[in-house]
Amino acid sequence: MTVTIARGIAYLAYAWVVVSLVILAFGFFLLLLGANPDAAFTEWVYRHLADTMEPFRGIFPQATTPTGMTLDVSVLFAMFVYSLIGLGVRSLIDWLTYRRDRLERRLERDALLLERSRLEQPPPDRGPMSTLDS
Repeated sequence: MTVTIARGIAYLAYAWVVVSLVILAFGFFLLLLGANPDAAFTEWVYRHLADTMEPFRGIFPQATTPTGMTLDVSVLFAMFVYSLIGLGVRSLIDWLTYRRDRLERRLERDALLLERSRLEQPPPDRGPMSTLDS
């Protein structure tokens, strides 16, 4: 039960990392191509990009052209870090799945051994009076 809850939490964390990576990728390309910040989609992406980029702001300088195109290397660095976090969470999910499967196999094996030991035991001896009852 605990492993299942932990796997569920890990899957939620993994989903959060994937969504963050998608937002970072959209933001990077919209910045790089100089997208209109007043467009609804671009505004939405930039708003979420700001939240996702909060720990990485100012690590590297931005390069902006006169036409409004921006190369933000901090976004690429954030994508790298979020990818590493995603790999770590994915490894955690795999490990928890392995533990759950191993536990289930052990429980099945123990139940099978218990059933086998019951089948191999001779019936209890009822003593000399048991033949008279027949």
